[in-house]
Amino acid sequence: MCLLLESISLRDGVVERLPYHQQRMDDAIQQLHQVAAPRLTPEIQRLDLPDFGHYKIRITYDKIIHTLEVIPYQQKQINSLQVLFNDTIEYSLKYAQREALDELFQQRGIADDILIVKNGLITDTYYCNILFHDGRDWITPLQPLLKGTMRQYLINTGVVHETDISINDITRFKKAKLINAMYGFMGPEIEIRDILL
Repeated sequence: MCLLLESISLRDGVVERLPYHQQRMDDAIQQLHQVAAPRLTPEIQRLDLPDFGHYKIRITYDKIIHTLEVIPYQQKQINSLQVLFNDTIEYSLKYAQREALDELFQQRGIADDILIVKNGLITDTYYCNILFHDGRDWITPLQPLLKGTMRQYLINTGVVHETDISINDITRFKKAKLINAMYGFMGPEIEIRDILL
């Protein structure tokens, strides 16, 4: 079976949103193995973490933690998305192997990233959940491929609201924003005209 993956943001010595990552690990291991997931806090406390800069704590695991790395992080520049349709793709658990997503990403053409539409509804990009701004509120798809930790944090804090978003709804929004654990809420903003149909 493929290993699962967590990517946790370490920013200026602060491990960000650790309880959300632990909850996702707990849910995944309970679903797959019906046992308790490894505990993150004692594993991370054993690390010699840098005090300055932005780093990714990358963890692969199943019933145990297999690898734990601290890697310098550089944000990718994403300015455009290619819409791709796929009604069979599944990625509800964050696996380290992502062949189906990799295959879709190779079809992006001139765009920097992809926007996946499943059964007529917008889901996610290659590595990110997506938000749309309607001029007043930030909205995220109710049915993403993967329920990201940053997405859940923003929903819990009332910054973002969920609703189904069809491909035909895109033009009613002012802009889009990509979010994930590493970007936080400061991910790339994309003009609607740069979402390529």
